[in-house]
Amino acid sequence: MRPEDLMDVRHVTVALVASVGLAMIPASASAQDNAGEARAAFQEGVRNFGQRHFAEALISFQRAYRVRPHPSVMVNIANCYLALEQPLEAISWFERYLHDAAQVTPEQRAQIEQTIASARDRLARLTIYTVPANLEVYLDGNPIGTSPLRGARDVAAGPHVLEARGPDRSSVQFQARLEPGRSVAVTLNLTTRQGYIGSAPPGANDAALAALAPSVTPPPTVTPPPAVTPPPAVVTPPPPTVTPPPPAVVTPPTLVAPPPTVPPRESPVVREETHRAGGFAAAIVSGLVLTAAGAGVAIGVTLYNNQWIAEYNNYAAAFDYYRTRDAERALSYQAQGREHLRVIQQNETIATVGIVAGSIGAAFTLGSLLFWPSERVPSSRGARLQLHVAPTTNGLLLGGTF
Repeated sequence: MRPEDLMDVRHVTVALVASVGLAMIPASASAQDNAGEARAAFQEGVRNFGQRHFAEALISFQRAYRVRPHPSVMVNIANCYLALEQPLEAISWFERYLHDAAQVTPEQRAQIEQTIASARDRLARLTIYTVPANLEVYLDGNPIGTSPLRGARDVAAGPHVLEARGPDRSSVQFQARLEPGRSVAVTLNLTTRQGYIGSAPPGANDAALAALAPSVTPPPTVTPPPAVTPPPAVVTPPPPTVTPPPPAVVTPPTLVAPPPTVPPRESPVVREETHRAGGFAAAIVSGLVLTAAGAGVAIGVTLYNNQWIAEYNNYAAAFDYYRTRDAERALSYQAQGREHLRVIQQNETIATVGIVAGSIGAAFTLGSLLFWPSERVPSSRGARLQLHVAPTTNGLLLGGTF
């Protein structure tokens, strides 16, 4: 189940816990400072969660729980971990709430147990073996014990880095991508410096499988039957050759000179003019506008996106730096980096659309220039005389045009 599918459950739970959290602070005068700090942190967490700032909401709820521990805040912390794609931590806080809460209605318990079951579907089961034993085992850089480890453990689905270290600080690593709902065994062999999927070394069972293979008796030799001589082929004699008669001699006709051509009587000169179809100018202008708009959008969005990429790299570097030093600050940088990554991907999509639009406009313009249909329009302009007579003060004015 995706985090979006659990949003209704989270909003219901947060609204429930928010109403309880405002009344959870006792009225004693000695606890006024802690009560005010816890109330402010709690309200800030509810506000950040409603705005989908899950990393900031988690920090606020954890601060409120440290100042004034209350079972109801556990539900909000679990919801934040669930929204941050950390189902293992979410399950732990949900179970702590069901164990520590004094008053849980049957409806609330059923709702939370259903959420826990959905979160477990997003986990994978991992079993780790080492060769030899007594090696320190690390999962994603965190120590999880000394081999041999007891049974399988639940881990979040996705890529993980497994490592085994010996007493002399030699190590072997293996990267595995775990699918949700599946069980995987991984062996880390420090002797050969190899890691692989499975609980036995590669090729360890080849000899046992060869011993269990049934013996195969070769088939008896089969004597082929005697060759059969085919009957002689019947040869059909070729048809007799017929010599064609010699070609007849044809005397060419006598050429007669054609009569002299008499030029026809001159008529008004008729010329043909080539014109583009009526929509040619509009097509060229439209293609140029689409090309300029697409190129402008692609260039502008790309330049704008470079700023977001630079900020994303800063958040990623800050997350790597604080991941092992300050978990709260690392989660905050992680959330901001994910938001920047979403905007970067959106800008890349817009730039791609601009490039496609500009390419379509350029292709349309070039195609209009090369392939737009033309039409030939006859014109009767030629050697013709038009006379115009106009009265003047001195008589009549005779004029004309050719």
